[in-house]
Amino acid sequence: MRTIFRAEQSRAEQSRAEQSRAEQSRAEQSRAYDLLRVIATILVVIGHCTYFKISTRYGGCDYSYLFINKSYSFKILNKLTEFIYIFHMPLFIALSGALFEKSLSKGNYSLFIRLLKKKSENLLIPFGVVTVFYAVPIKFISGYFNQSKRIVRDILVGQILIQGNTYLWYLLTLYAIFIIAYFIERTIKIKQTILLLFLIILSIVSGKIDIKLVSYICQFGLWFYVGMLFEEYRIFFEKKFVSIKKMLFRADIILLIIYTIFSYNLISFPAKLVFSILKIILAGLLCLTTYMIAYFASESWIMELKIFNIFRRDSFGIYLYSDPLNYTILMIGATLFGGKIWSNDIYSISFYLFRFFFTLGISILVTELLRKCKVKYIC
Repeated sequence: MRTIFRAEQSRAEQSRAEQSRAEQSRAEQSRAYDLLRVIATILVVIGHCTYFKISTRYGGCDYSYLFINKSYSFKILNKLTEFIYIFHMPLFIALSGALFEKSLSKGNYSLFIRLLKKKSENLLIPFGVVTVFYAVPIKFISGYFNQSKRIVRDILVGQILIQGNTYLWYLLTLYAIFIIAYFIERTIKIKQTILLLFLIILSIVSGKIDIKLVSYICQFGLWFYVGMLFEEYRIFFEKKFVSIKKMLFRADIILLIIYTIFSYNLISFPAKLVFSILKIILAGLLCLTTYMIAYFASESWIMELKIFNIFRRDSFGIYLYSDPLNYTILMIGATLFGGKIWSNDIYSISFYLFRFFFTLGISILVTELLRKCKVKYIC
C-alpha cells in the first residue's frame, strides 16, 4: 500500500510540476508577445517617418520638388526604412495569427458569430470611425486632396475602399483574413505543407492583383498562417534559441546582403521570382529573430519600465493616430524650411526625430484622452 501511495504521490507531484512549467511557459509567452507588439508598433512609427512623396489616383503628397540634393543622413534613414519594411508588417500579421491560434486552442471562438462580433468591434469600427473622423480630416487640412477633382470619390474609393494610400488597410485586411482563416481551420482538412506552399504562391503573385484588399489578403495571409504555425511549435523554437541565436543573426546578415545585391538586378522573370522567394525567407528569419529578442528581453527589467507599459497599453492607439500627423508636419516643415529638411544633415536628423516623437507623443495623448472619456473600440 505504501508503495502504491508513494507512486501516486510521485505522479501527482510530477503532474503539478508539469502544470507549473506550462503556466510559466504561458506567462513568458504572453510577456514576449506583449513586448513583440510594442516593438512592431514602434517599427511602424519609424517606418512612417521618412516618406515625402505619396502619389495615387485618389490624392497624395509630393515634396520632391524641394530636393536640391539629399544629405547622407537622409539616405541612411531611407535605407533604415527599407530594411524595416521587409518584415515589420509580416511581423504584425504573424503576431495576430499566433494570438488567433492561441484563442482557438482555448476554445474562445467555438461559434463563428462570436468571432464576427469581436473582430467587427476591434477592427471594423476603428477603421470606419478613425478614417472618417480623424485620418481624412487631417489629410484634407494638410493638402492631401488638393489635386482631387472629385474629392468625394477619392475619399470613398481611396480611403474607405483602400484603393489609394491609407495606413488603415491593415484593419480591413486582418478582418478578412480572420474570417477566411476561421473557415479554413473549421471546414477544410489540408496538410500544413500544402497550405503553406499555396499561400507562398499567393503572396508572390499578389502584386499583380489590382484590387488592393484582395492583394493584401493574398500577400499577408501567408504571414497570418506562419504566426499560427509558430504558436503551435513555439516551445520548440524557444528551447532552441540559446543554441541557435548566433547562427540566426549570421543568417540574417548573409541573406540581407544577398537580398541587397539581388535587388539591383531584377530584369528577368526568374530573377524577380528568386528575389520574391528570398524576400519571404528573409522576412521570416527577421520575424523569428525579433521574437527571439523579445523572448529574452521579456525576462529583463524592460518589462517593468513605465514607458513600456504605456506603449503596451496604447499600442493600438499609437497605430491608429500617429501616421496622419506626418502629412501636417510635412506641409509645415516644407513651408518653413523648404529643401533644407532633406539636403542638410542636421535638418534631416532633427526633422526625422521630430516626426517620430511628435507623432508618437500625440497618438499616446489622443489614446489616453479617449480612454479617460471611456470611448470604446478606438483606443
